[in-house]
Amino acid sequence: MSRAPSPFPPGRLRRGDLQFQRSANKNSFKRVLLGSSVIFFSFYAGVLTGMHISLEKQEDCSTNAVKHESGVKAAILANFKETTSVEESTKNEDRQTQESPTKFEKVPRFGPEMAKVAVAAVRTSKPKFMEMFDYGVPDPNIASRGAEEVLILYSDKSAIPTSIQDTAMNEDGNGIPMLSAADATAQCKELNVVLNQAPCLAIMNHYNSFHIQRWMKVKQSNKLEHVGR
Repeated sequence: MSRAPSPFPPGRLRRGDLQFQRSANKNSFKRVLLGSSVIFFSFYAGVLTGMHISLEKQEDCSTNAVKHESGVKAAILANFKETTSVEESTKNEDRQTQESPTKFEKVPRFGPEMAKVAVAAVRTSKPKFMEMFDYGVPDPNIASRGAEEVLILYSDKSAIPTSIQDTAMNEDGNGIPMLSAADATAQCKELNVVLNQAPCLAIMNHYNSFHIQRWMKVKQSNKLEHVGR
């Protein structure tokens, strides 16, 4: 059975076909536009994401760098403070050593074997002592260096001035304490005075003697011999 011939000339589209083709072209354009838009926005989103990640990394790096720099500065400051503290502590110790007397453990000036000869000692001014106890003679060593003081020994604790009893009996690193002649002799019931320029002076417990026994090396002898006054 043969097909009826078309009323349209060959090569000419019908109106329905033309509309269908136009609609197809529009749909294809929309798809291309939509695809292009998706690609553009995907690319733009990727760029933004990359930039954001890069900025975050830079911020992290900057934060780490700041933290590292802060840590280094803190370590330097701590080291400086520690060094300064050690130096200041050393200076304070030196200053205290210079300003404060050295502390010594209490050690008796005289041992128990000397208890009846001397248990304590003090010093006093020689001119003041001679003013208080008049000998009737001038002091021949008034201007002599090393002869300005008098050494007083106590053989009884009751005679020691109470104000300096501990330092008079014990070593404290400051030497023999100094007192006025009045205070040094205030509690003495009896006082013997020895005038001496000999290089050696021996004091021993015995009966009271009111003259000095003299012993000397004579005639180039190496033996000390008793001599008269």
